Amino acid sequence: MLQGFVLIQRKAIEDDFVRLDHSHGQAWFQLKTCMRNMIIGPKDEMQSWQINESDEIIEGERSYQFLLEVICGLHSSLIGETEILGQFKNVALNFEFPNTHFGMELKKFIHAMLEDVKKVRSQHLSDLGSQSYGSLLRKEIKRLAETQVHILGAGHLCEEILPWIAKDGTDLHLHVRNVELAKKKFKNSNIHWHTIGESHSLNGILVIAAPIETKLLQGLISQSPKLKQVYDLRHNSESEPVTHVCDVKTLSQFMSVLNENVEFIQERKRLALQLIEQITKLRVQTVEHRPFGWEDMTAGSTHLSQLSMAPVTIPLRRREAKFAKQVDLILVGEPRTKV
Repeated sequence: MLQGFVLIQRKAIEDDFVRLDHSHGQAWFQLKTCMRNMIIGPKDEMQSWQINESDEIIEGERSYQFLLEVICGLHSSLIGETEILGQFKNVALNFEFPNTHFGMELKKFIHAMLEDVKKVRSQHLSDLGSQSYGSLLRKEIKRLAETQVHILGAGHLCEEILPWIAKDGTDLHLHVRNVELAKKKFKNSNIHWHTIGESHSLNGILVIAAPIETKLLQGLISQSPKLKQVYDLRHNSESEPVTHVCDVKTLSQFMSVLNENVEFIQERKRLALQLIEQITKLRVQTVEHRPFGWEDMTAGSTHLSQLSMAPVTIPLRRREAKFAKQVDLILVGEPRTKV
């Protein structure tokens, strides 16, 4: 059945897919993210869609392999990120599977994908460490057990780190040049706003995320003896350092931590891609040796443990029992069907 699937990928910034023929045909599965827009359906209905020259068409087993790579976060800027998996699950939960042979095959396709994502992530994509300023700062804040964080600046760097820090209910203070303009940009009601340069004693953690003059920074820091940590992320943090009784980490120190993790992450990505290729081949072999198609694929998923010596968290018999049940077991509740 894998040979009957086709995946069409389009850049997210382009127009959405347009169906040319609505007179007949199946409902196609669509996944849209900030980077890409993909639809999956039967290959023999591909002509019913308007295809752009820039669209990428991926057929057969390669469509399964590519989608599995995407859902595992291997094509994301942050390797192994889980947001794409959450989006995929949400689409699957709300998708109206057609009450047809293709609808059943697509449902099994999705279920097999969820099973394989879990295996790849558990073996190679857990605990990858920090890959961005925001994730590293969040880790540092947790280590220091501080709740109050002050960020100087409202530019691109602040945009990158703010979502990470705001996740944990931090007492967040933003110091900017124009408060009213910044409020329109960051629509977070939990932010405390301050104007850079106003007399204010800071507590907890200070993050310098803008090219502010060293003299101005030093004056602000000198008024804040209770600061426990300063992160100076200016490009000139080494040549024009600020001083404080607490520890001050510079941009180069931050970059060194991130760079140390790059080689480790790339190796884990290589292993994950290798496992995905093996899983896809096994899925194809499973279908080829079962004349009834996908019917016994999920029960046969126990054979996937042969692809790695890493421990499997779910005992094999439990896994067999779990996936021998009705195909709706993985999706929460009973998916709606289109008659």
